[in-house]
Amino acid sequence: MNTPLLCPASLRRAILLCSLSALAAPALALQTPLYRAAIEITPDVFTPGDTLNAGKLPWQDLTRAPQLPTDTTVRLTHTSFQGTGTIGNASATAEHGGTVRATASTADEQIGSYASIYYEFQLEAKPGAVLPSSIPLRVQALGSVGSEGYATADITFAMGYRSVPRGPVSSIFQTTGVVSGVGQEPVITNGNGSIYIDEWAQIAPYTLVTVALSAHAGAGLDVRGQDPYKNQYGTGSAWVDPVFTVAPEYRGLVNIVGVPVSAVPEPATWVMSLVGLGSWLLRPRPCTMRA
Repeated sequence: MNTPLLCPASLRRAILLCSLSALAAPALALQTPLYRAAIEITPDVFTPGDTLNAGKLPWQDLTRAPQLPTDTTVRLTHTSFQGTGTIGNASATAEHGGTVRATASTADEQIGSYASIYYEFQLEAKPGAVLPSSIPLRVQALGSVGSEGYATADITFAMGYRSVPRGPVSSIFQTTGVVSGVGQEPVITNGNGSIYIDEWAQIAPYTLVTVALSAHAGAGLDVRGQDPYKNQYGTGSAWVDPVFTVAPEYRGLVNIVGVPVSAVPEPATWVMSLVGLGSWLLRPRPCTMRA
């Protein structure tokens, strides 16, 4: 029999992978990002009580949609009794510092779209680096909301952090929203709004920084005094996208660990370097052990 039970190459592979897992443990100890995305459509008056849902249980409010394990996009479409389309989108994705987007568009129904992300990150020293008591971190966030017809939209960005361990919690917070098509006799007024954040925060190393983002869009609102048989045209959209950057003079000393970023390698550069080295060391080699 020439097939070994466990050849030396396999043993080396197992040992090295265990070592890499142990080194990566500090980054993995942070809370896993929590993603939510959900859509709800209440069809026109000719089908009362009929509700279509995506990304949520029927009896839950949109904001209480089940937590999702990874970044996601939810989409729900429906054709109304007038033959017009109703579309909802909600996404929570791991771009930059996490992005939330929500859109809703309808001609004669009620629709809500909601997306959110909550996560934690911290600043950790690169191997051999000695960090000061606080690190300057640039916090940038850009977001916008828009509504047309009978629609609403809103976004929120919230971040909490400490400048010294166990010290008071500081925060950066912005929210904005717009509403259109309200009043006894609906007057169509389109609305737009935005948030723009560009601040420096002094972050204590190895302390949790919390971030919460949310976006909501609604269309085809049930406006008081509105003719229920009249088109309830509306489009709402909302999105916000933050980015976190360490001051240039500290980039050789610190990693941002825990930000749900899929495209930027900085949060765990040293772990990724070890993984690359491990891939080179673990290239398949012929095993000549004989049983």
